[in-house]
Amino acid sequence: MSKRKKIIIASVVCFVVALTIILSVSLTVGSFENRFIKTMTNLNYDVTTHFQRVYFENCTSYCTYIDAYRVSPLGSGHDDYEYVNVYIFQRKNDATKFYGKSMTEKTDYERIVQKGNKVFIGTEQGLLDFKI
Repeated sequence: MSKRKKIIIASVVCFVVALTIILSVSLTVGSFENRFIKTMTNLNYDVTTHFQRVYFENCTSYCTYIDAYRVSPLGSGHDDYEYVNVYIFQRKNDATKFYGKSMTEKTDYERIVQKGNKVFIGTEQGLLDFKI
């Protein structure tokens, strides 16, 4: 096999590997959003996806966010509402900064959890409903 054919084959293999990685990352991001929307909608939450990117002062990257909100039935003995906000950062380091800042501003009824580049802020029941 000539040197030129080997270079062409190697280039094609590299292109296919790169394309596979890009597609798998894209599907993973989409699958998280789809899973969140499906899970919370099935539990009677109103879900809003925000496609604009929000820049936080403490961080160096933008994030996107999704929120889910549900009014509790009257007489349930719980607070009037349940909610979950998910902040998806480009970098885990920025999620960690945002998590730290959020913990200093946390209210008594909020629970805050960081998982990788995502920060979840919501009521205890809201996060339990999403299995966080």
